[in-house]
Amino acid sequence: MGLACASCGAAHPIGARFCSSCGAPLQRSCPGCGSEQPTVATFCSACGIALREDARRAADIADDRQERRVVTVLFADLAGSTALGEKLDPEEVRELQGELFQLVNSEVEKFGGTSEKFVGDAVLAVFGIPQAHEDDPERAVRAALAVQDSFGSFATRVRDRHSAAVGLRIGVNTGEVVAGREAAARGELMVSGDAVNVAARLQQNAEPGEVLVGQRTQAATTRAISYEPHGDVMAKGKQNPLPTWVAISAARERDAAVRGIAGLTAPMVGRDEELAVLTAVATRVERERAPQLVTLFGQAGVGKSRLLAELVDRLPGSRLLKGRCLPYGEGVTYWPLAEAAKAHAGILETDAADIALAKLRTAIESVVPREQVERVLDAAAWTIGFSLPSVASVADPHEIGRRLKDGWARYVAALGREHLTVLAVEDIHWGSSALLDLIEQLADGLADTRVLLVCTARLELLETRPTWGAGKQNATTLTLAPLSPAESEELVLSLLGKQMSDEVRGRVLDSAEGNPFFLEEMLNMLIEEGALERQNGGWVSTERLAEVSIPDSVHGVIAARIDLLEAVARDALRRCSVVGRIFWPAAVDVDEHVIASLSRSGLVSDRPDSVMAGMREFAFKHALTRDVVYATLPRPERRELHRRVAEWIQNVAPDRGVETAELGAYHYGQAIAYGEDDPAVSRRTFELLLTTSEAAFERAALKAARTQLDQALELAHDDRQRAGAQLAFARLDQTEGRHKSALERLDVLEELLGPDDAELRSDALGWRSRVCWLTGRWDEALSSANAAVAALDGLPESRQLARALARRSQIEMLKHHPDAVDHATEAIAVARRVGDSFAEVNARINLFTEQATRGVATDPDELLAIVGAARDSGAYEEAYRAIVNFIWSAVGYLPVSRIELVALEARGLIVDFPPPESVGPYLELSVAAMLLVPAGRWAEAEAILAECEAGPEIAAPRILWLWLVGGLALRRGDVEAAAPLLTELRSLALSSGEPQRIVPMACVVLPWLMLVDERDDLRSLTEQIVASLDGQWPSVLTIVPIVRTLAALRETELLSRITDSIRRTPYVSAELETSLAAAEGLLALQQGRADDAVERLTAAAKTERERGYTYDAACLELDLAAALEAAGNRTGAEEVRGRSASVLEELGCVNPF
Repeated sequence: MGLACASCGAAHPIGARFCSSCGAPLQRSCPGCGSEQPTVATFCSACGIALREDARRAADIADDRQERRVVTVLFADLAGSTALGEKLDPEEVRELQGELFQLVNSEVEKFGGTSEKFVGDAVLAVFGIPQAHEDDPERAVRAALAVQDSFGSFATRVRDRHSAAVGLRIGVNTGEVVAGREAAARGELMVSGDAVNVAARLQQNAEPGEVLVGQRTQAATTRAISYEPHGDVMAKGKQNPLPTWVAISAARERDAAVRGIAGLTAPMVGRDEELAVLTAVATRVERERAPQLVTLFGQAGVGKSRLLAELVDRLPGSRLLKGRCLPYGEGVTYWPLAEAAKAHAGILETDAADIALAKLRTAIESVVPREQVERVLDAAAWTIGFSLPSVASVADPHEIGRRLKDGWARYVAALGREHLTVLAVEDIHWGSSALLDLIEQLADGLADTRVLLVCTARLELLETRPTWGAGKQNATTLTLAPLSPAESEELVLSLLGKQMSDEVRGRVLDSAEGNPFFLEEMLNMLIEEGALERQNGGWVSTERLAEVSIPDSVHGVIAARIDLLEAVARDALRRCSVVGRIFWPAAVDVDEHVIASLSRSGLVSDRPDSVMAGMREFAFKHALTRDVVYATLPRPERRELHRRVAEWIQNVAPDRGVETAELGAYHYGQAIAYGEDDPAVSRRTFELLLTTSEAAFERAALKAARTQLDQALELAHDDRQRAGAQLAFARLDQTEGRHKSALERLDVLEELLGPDDAELRSDALGWRSRVCWLTGRWDEALSSANAAVAALDGLPESRQLARALARRSQIEMLKHHPDAVDHATEAIAVARRVGDSFAEVNARINLFTEQATRGVATDPDELLAIVGAARDSGAYEEAYRAIVNFIWSAVGYLPVSRIELVALEARGLIVDFPPPESVGPYLELSVAAMLLVPAGRWAEAEAILAECEAGPEIAAPRILWLWLVGGLALRRGDVEAAAPLLTELRSLALSSGEPQRIVPMACVVLPWLMLVDERDDLRSLTEQIVASLDGQWPSVLTIVPIVRTLAALRETELLSRITDSIRRTPYVSAELETSLAAAEGLLALQQGRADDAVERLTAAAKTERERGYTYDAACLELDLAAALEAAGNRTGAEEVRGRSASVLEELGCVNPF
């Protein structure tokens, strides 16, 4: 692409400077950065500032926009002014007010604040606007303390002039306000918000001479300011009292810089390579007497100071002299060097000038040759702030600079000749040009001495000093990257221990994104706000976890960085923050070139592949940056932009289905939350939320589905919309085992439906049938399933019909209905004709499961085909349900090893899709219950139990978990531990009404009732089970423990009835034949037919052993040993009993059943 002439439009190749047609210039210099830009450019591609007049007008508009800001407000008021006003002339009062304002304003400006207004005797100042600083709360409190210190002379003047006593009350509070940032820069500051009101109330409650601060200010400054609790104060308009503190004194700046969590420490993490490099450099400096300048670059909080401290710890015998550049104050040009000199001389803040100077002389004389002492002393003393005659007489600043450089070079060189000396200057991005020049001159001039100059800086230094360290052979630069996720987790675990919940660990790691300072501050706030509590040596979260937001310390670091941007760039970033962390500038009408220019600042990154065709895609490099930027937008602007983004997404990607529905629903929902009241927006949002909740449900993301449904129901406009939401809720309740709630919702839905709502009524009846089945109302379940199909009679084939047929076939499969196979086949055919892959997959699962109960061995190839189809259609829950049903069905026919191989192959097809929360635990528990426990692989089963504890939220996995844990405890002889588990299991299984729950339950609960001698209860439960399952025993589940228990208790009549009931079950499988053989053998033994018993029990034990069910076979061999002994074959009995005992002893089984 070439250049177009702005005057005549002629095209020219890149690099041309003038138009060959009209002679007009084709390029111009950017007034901001000096780079060459095309004359037609709107914004500079290098720095982003406006180049054309219309762009500058846009910048002015951006300047005047209102912003939400987190600021710290200082409110000062004169105590005793009323009495003073009565004594003085108005002009005298006005003069005193001016002096007071000047006093306060002087200190406020010194610390980077802005005095907003002066009303009567009160002064309001704000820190954090127009320029945010990372330490605005600390600046405000320091300024307040400095004002109180200076106020004494003012009060003395008032007393001497007017014989009146006055005092000053100051309140300081941190909070959110609304203000115009650029208006503030023009001196037109006007802030409003509760933070201002609270500051005024704090001032009113302060005593004269006090600085009273609020909770948020105190929390943000507790490392830098000493406080005393003041107690709670009541404030007008506040329901709850405000906790307050009195500021006593400020720590020295170098002491206040300490970060971390009180009482918690951790080793440095993730900096081994950088530490090795620094240690090697220091070793070389010491060995070769070759001074070196090392600069550690990195974002705020990345760990530069910690790395420096670790380096010094690794240099035994070295001398550390350290100072930190201050971001505010007067007389701080050479502050770091002054701090270093005072540390070497042992000068205290309380030392008088003559004592301090004497200490400095002594320290210098101890290391510097005698003939150099005076010039070194002059330089060091001047740096600290002592005015010596030899320096004070010098008027030329260049001469002063030369003497400073010469004196400090001699001083530092002399220190390095004694010991390896590390001169550390931190935060040089805040350093003055004079200081940076001096450091570079030292690095250039030092020779033959063991001095390591270490500077820490943020990358902003290179924006103002791009040549820092360049061209020096003795200069090294290291840039610290954020910690990796693994390193961040290691740091968290080092601080809090491994008992911290995954929820807390995930939130902290996700928010901090590898920044150790952010991470520690997040943890610190969680602890201080009571969201984390120490329990039993670890940390657990409380209900307050979701309430805690970004710490002010972290917010300040990010806000300060954002405020350095040009107005147009900052406004563009604010608008883009509405889209999300990943964003497309076009969605909010932002020039993508402005955003592209910010990629060099480290705030955003240009993503190479956009999910929106033709749209350039960017991302905020840090999620917290997006959050802080977004927080500056006023509510009306958020409302407008969220709606715009939602409409843009729907327009540019209308065919993206669920993906754009989720984005659209989110942004429309945010617009509504911020006051959007257009009914059309509400209706559209409802539709999108219903779509996204259904997609979440099919992905088994049940919590997300419920959240979206809650939002949808609030927006429903008519009965049909409410009915649709209630149906989705009922489906969700059923899936989570909340059957009563599901039926109640379906009842409500029935009242909302009109005569023309056939499809919705069909869906509702289909789900009612499922819920009725799960609650044991089998006849109603089937009638509802049939009614769901009948509701669509006469209507064209549809998705609703396909799903109604599939649901009916699922109920019939569970009930072993005679038409189950035919109806599943019909459902598959209809689903294929209407293109409903979900219904097709559902019906295919029902078909192979039902066929298994009818004696048709489960086909592994059909399972793999179903799982593949479910994966391709996004029906991941159905894919995992297919594997579960295969395991439960295949145990009736296939050996354990074959089932495991097929299941493993099936899971390989969906390896990229983790098991949904509604099915995942059930799958693992099914493997343990149906395969591992019967096979005698109890250690593997217990490993699964350790990872899959199932809570009471969803009944099916809970039942299996109770069966496994309670059953294993009972088998190993811990009857007491098993009791509560089996009691709950019994209740849940019976309430489900499902044979596949009831039969396994009876297989452990009946043996337990026998062991605790609850014979009447045992008999009653057996009668209940026989009555409910007569002739309908699940053909793929073992029944042997039930009949064994009855045989042990000589309940011959009950045993006979169960045996007969099993015979009348119409379907046959290898498992059912084994159960029948065992039942007939045990019944024969009870009836004295020992030979028949031996024959039947031998067959049963042999089958189980060959199929790999080692534990089940061992139990049957105990039964067989009793039959052999009854038949007079003692030798055979001992042999079989011994084989069984070896298996059971290895498992630790004392109660086999």
